[in-house]
Amino acid sequence: MAAKVTFSRGEARLRSLASERLGPLGLVHLRDLLYGRWATADILQRVAFGARHGKGGEFCFSFGVGVRFEEVEKFLPPGDDPFSVTVSAPLSVLDTTSGGFPEWSFDGSREASAVVEEAVSTVVRLGLPFLEKYSDRAAVRQALLSDNPRDWFTLTPEQRIATLAAMEYSEG
Repeated sequence: MAAKVTFSRGEARLRSLASERLGPLGLVHLRDLLYGRWATADILQRVAFGARHGKGGEFCFSFGVGVRFEEVEKFLPPGDDPFSVTVSAPLSVLDTTSGGFPEWSFDGSREASAVVEEAVSTVVRLGLPFLEKYSDRAAVRQALLSDNPRDWFTLTPEQRIATLAAMEYSEG
């Protein structure tokens, strides 16, 4: 049986294992539990892992993905975080089949490496297609111009308008 990984040790364990598996995909460690790759000089594709304490003190995590357009972000708050994203989606939005909030846990039922391998497989299956599709500003614009709020990524109505305005302004 595998050993349970406590929350205090989980971030380092996830970072180590995820770096090994995401590196071949061109995703490098940025900081904390953030990984990214540059699709172009001004478009960052980012995978962000989020963590929580499990009921037994174990490390539980999930992820979200996002795309940063440098030229658009110049006109949006907060402006000073080089890894903030313009549009994003958590796994709970990407995975329409499971319902709820999918996550993994270092609870000792499986080796941590197998858990991270499964998570990275999910990044490849659900996260990378999002990153590829929405690294195209036209695709982002089309989604944000939709009347359906579900197409607005994780943006509020106000953020949607601000992002569309920043996109327009950045294009002259």
